[in-house]
Amino acid sequence: DHLAKVWDLRETSEARHTLYDHAGAVKALAWSPHQRGLLATGGGSSDRTLRLWETSAALAHCRSVVDTGSQVTSVAWSRTSSELATGHGYNMHSVCLWSAPTLAKVADLKAHEGRVLG
Repeated sequence: DHLAKVWDLRETSEARHTLYDHAGAVKALAWSPHQRGLLATGGGSSDRTLRLWETSAALAHCRSVVDTGSQVTSVAWSRTSSELATGHGYNMHSVCLWSAPTLAKVADLKAHEGRVLG
């Protein structure tokens, strides 16, 4: 269905936000430890995007997006800086580091022989 839903555990009757912008399956997500409501999502092989979502307001919106060139298999935030790492499958098999909120690529680690998971 190419979407992600954000739920408030205090109110489970319906999702607080539905995030529609991915063109393929959402394969990875992670909440920022630095900014409340900032969610990173990564799309599968038919989407290949990394997106940052602002979800703390009444209406969620996509704050930043970048085409990573490859399926995003995992996302993890740095605990000490506003950077995040993505693991990739087909066709790059790498780990990339990104600066938030611009999603400028900081590094690309390409030594993996297969897809990088969680």
